[in-house]
Amino acid sequence: MDTIPLIIRRALLAITLLFLAGYVLIDRWDEALYYGDSNSYYLHVVSFWVNQDVGDYDATISSLQAANPGSADPREDEFGIRLTERGRRYIKYTLGVPVMETPFFLLAHAWAKAFDAYPADGWSKPYLLAVSLSTIVYLIAGFFLLSRVLQRYFSSKVTAVVLLTLAFATNVFYHATYVTMAHGFLFFNYCLLLWLTERFYDRPGRAKAFGIGLIVGLIALTRVPEVISLLIPLLWGVNSATTLGERWQFFLRRPAFLLLAGLGQGLAFSPQLGYWYYVSGQLYFNPYEGEGFNFLQPMIYKGWFDFSNGWLIYTPVMLFSLIGLFRLRRHAPGKLLPIALFVALHAYIHYSYYAWTYFPGLGSRGWAPGPWWRPIPF
Repeated sequence: MDTIPLIIRRALLAITLLFLAGYVLIDRWDEALYYGDSNSYYLHVVSFWVNQDVGDYDATISSLQAANPGSADPREDEFGIRLTERGRRYIKYTLGVPVMETPFFLLAHAWAKAFDAYPADGWSKPYLLAVSLSTIVYLIAGFFLLSRVLQRYFSSKVTAVVLLTLAFATNVFYHATYVTMAHGFLFFNYCLLLWLTERFYDRPGRAKAFGIGLIVGLIALTRVPEVISLLIPLLWGVNSATTLGERWQFFLRRPAFLLLAGLGQGLAFSPQLGYWYYVSGQLYFNPYEGEGFNFLQPMIYKGWFDFSNGWLIYTPVMLFSLIGLFRLRRHAPGKLLPIALFVALHAYIHYSYYAWTYFPGLGSRGWAPGPWWRPIPF
């Protein structure tokens, strides 16, 4: 496990090079952050670090329109920036993406301040370049971590094929090259969660438990319904009533692990609670008012098979991922329950959303990245 087989190294290199080539050839890095959901996430970053106008956003929106006059005013969009009863404006998109964009933003900010070539306003080319590249960096790191997990259970050839399939037969490539949104960041977070979960059960430790909690919290900070990701580390390795009882006893004897994981999760999610309280006076409120869920009528079948935007209609290769669940018991004992339960709950939650088609896009954006143009929940 310490060495990466040549075929996997080649697959990772191919993904890296082709993602970068697509990024250069598509050449959208200097405009992606000006529009759509990419812009809505990024407004958080510029507002906090440059203009300090959280809850108002006038200066941030003015700087956006000065940098790019073609940008729409999100205050005039019913899906954009809204007012709370407290009289403060808020961005409905949660803070996971802005938090993960911040290191790249700060690098660009330091460069812009050190040199006079571009304004340090959050919208000039150094910022657009650095933040748009962040998705590729996270995706490549995610593929590397995923390869380490897959190598435990499958051959090098199978692992390489899985990596290449995910990179080029799903909508991941679109997210690496065209927009800066939640899906690429979530891909990295889930790969990190799987990798850290494996390491925790190899050799349990308090730091690893805290790290798992942080990652679960960051996943929820990126898209709140994804808090169900906590089922993965809790049930990883459980495949029977006996192993379930053993897992229960494992945590009963080591309550510090659960406490530290909960502390990490709460710490990671605390920026969102602070933001909600600042703009609304409440630790939790519904930022998606009028865009709710109907849990009594989930549209799972249509969400998967309807030609309007079915997941498996427009990303058919993922059918093999569902078929593969039936072979997990042979290749990866103890992994079927957490993965199957996660898939079922994920489908139920996301296809209970009022706009279950998730608007135009190939592959259903509730499941995989796609070329959409309207807001999504969390």
